[in-house]
Amino acid sequence: MLTLIRDRVLKDLPGPIDLYLSKKGRDNCTIATWAEDVRPPADLRERLGLWIAFVDLKPGANFDHPVKYVFIDADSGDFEVLDKLTPPNDLFDSYKKHVGFVKGSGR
Repeated sequence: MLTLIRDRVLKDLPGPIDLYLSKKGRDNCTIATWAEDVRPPADLRERLGLWIAFVDLKPGANFDHPVKYVFIDADSGDFEVLDKLTPPNDLFDSYKKHVGFVKGSGR
């Protein structure tokens, strides 16, 4: 999953960034943030076991700043990226952090 994110989502982004990957797949997920609820794009919404990556494009900065949510169907490899401004409320409980993740770093 990290290889897909690095090679197909982050390939043109400057680093370093912080990448958080959900600890397990989620069904019918809605992600609560303090600004809004984030839902998967329509074409992925009904799929079961979606993995979610949260990409912090400015680690250490206060929010609101650009972030990305990546919804991944692990079975098919289909994914969609949403640009947002705030982290999920359950970031530290439901996601594993990959610090300083940069394309080509292998982390």
